[in-house]
Amino acid sequence: MLHDRDESRANELIAILSGPYPKRIVRGAADPTGFEVVVNATPMGISPSDPLPVPAHLLSASMFVGDVIAGHDVTPLLMAAREAGCKTADGVAMVEAGIELMQDFLLAQVDSE
Repeated sequence: MLHDRDESRANELIAILSGPYPKRIVRGAADPTGFEVVVNATPMGISPSDPLPVPAHLLSASMFVGDVIAGHDVTPLLMAAREAGCKTADGVAMVEAGIELMQDFLLAQVDSE
């Protein structure tokens, strides 16, 4: 499920993702209830005055919460997630976790040429 406050941006991303993942990406509300993984991939949280991308009271300890914002210490979303007992990853950790996957993907592309 994908949520973006900007409807046109959400629809554009869904259109892009529908190619490789037909009928698997749907637009929905900013409600993480029932999901195991919640990721903020927006700039919301760069400024301390930004609203949370999802309501903090809907986060539960069974969720993993990631925030792509790097270099801003612990974002308000990650603070709320930790208070709810969630495991979390900040932007730096998310990049570090994805580096090997990106490297494998790029090397596979080079090997196939």
